Amino acid sequence: MCPVTSDHVQAVPAASAALTEAAQADKLISDRLQKFIANATNGTGLDGATVAADQNTANHREDIPDASAGPAAVNAWWQGLTPAERHHLIYNQPDQIGNRDGIPTVDRDQANRLRLAQNQATLQSQLDALGPEPPFFIPVVGVGDNLENPEHKYWKQQHDDLTGKLKGLNDIQNRLDNSRGPDFPPTYLMGFDTQGNGHAIVAMNNPDTADNVLTFVPGTSARLAGITGDMDKAYEMEASSAKAEADQHSSKTTATIAWSGYDAPQTLPEASLGGPAFGAEDRLHNFETGLRATHEGTPSFNTIMGHSYGSTAVGFTMRDKGLPVDRAIFVGSPGLGVYSPSELHLDPSQVFVGRGSNDPIEYVAGVAFGSDPMDSDFGAQHLPTGDSNHSSYWDRSKPAWSAFGKIATGGQP
Repeated sequence: MCPVTSDHVQAVPAASAALTEAAQADKLISDRLQKFIANATNGTGLDGATVAADQNTANHREDIPDASAGPAAVNAWWQGLTPAERHHLIYNQPDQIGNRDGIPTVDRDQANRLRLAQNQATLQSQLDALGPEPPFFIPVVGVGDNLENPEHKYWKQQHDDLTGKLKGLNDIQNRLDNSRGPDFPPTYLMGFDTQGNGHAIVAMNNPDTADNVLTFVPGTSARLAGITGDMDKAYEMEASSAKAEADQHSSKTTATIAWSGYDAPQTLPEASLGGPAFGAEDRLHNFETGLRATHEGTPSFNTIMGHSYGSTAVGFTMRDKGLPVDRAIFVGSPGLGVYSPSELHLDPSQVFVGRGSNDPIEYVAGVAFGSDPMDSDFGAQHLPTGDSNHSSYWDRSKPAWSAFGKIATGGQP
């Protein structure tokens, strides 16, 4: 008998995967043949137009809808595909599937895990290609002085950008691998890219099956390199929501999503402008609409939450496009771009605002983006925040931590 080697062991999963894909392909071919046989049996297959239509349908079922198709249309197309066709698209066109609103979360996650490994390898290759760090200064011959080396400046910009993005992807990989232990909720990668400052969308629990869904939109300086902080906030709100349900002796689940899916301002001067908020509108609207399209069973109780400039992005989107949500939470907000909750197309009783006593955002609130949402005459509900500063609302010692979970699960803070 031949000894079992490591090559044999490694070949088993590959062979199994190949057999599975072959079986799925056989089913796809069988399904199409059955359609042709049915047409031949009833006589319609003798018509040239029917034959052409059958072949056209078979050839183009997997054509991905163009960018003008909304999430509901995308979902209807996806549900009309066979499992084999979906499998083929996930593994052969993951870039087209992973970021597409209207595709179910589990399928997006599968595509994005493939993309994640590819992008990690690409960034590492680009980083290696930069070579060693050039000298900061270069000598000026005959002068005895040094000048700043322009090659060093370019190298550092590229190095820092690539290093930051690679760190973000590695942090996501660690979270997907449940690096924080068995009690950490299942994590789904709903989208990411490395364009510009990079973007990422990461969910704790599956929003397609959860009873409650909360989407968190971060503010100034949000980028792929800093996704860990956004994922941590989503994790804390999932934990807070789980406690709120447990306190009510409920077994309902809550999915929380870190949505760093827009070009957030990176500096305070940029954060005084409305451009980034306007730029977020289509992306955020499509994402929230997609959550409704892919949810299974009874509609979930959905909450949108914006922090800092993220609240401005959410406010602009709700004002200009509306969002299919049941509640909205705004903390540490400089303004929502409105003067009353009614402009958000949501009942004022379902709009919650909060600002800690140590949050310096109060000095600019109401200056550039409508009224200060904390003003008593604004008309929103206030949640407890205590002495929170601009970043500590998610600390478990702060009253806002419990309030977030109560609001997200339909209760009162």
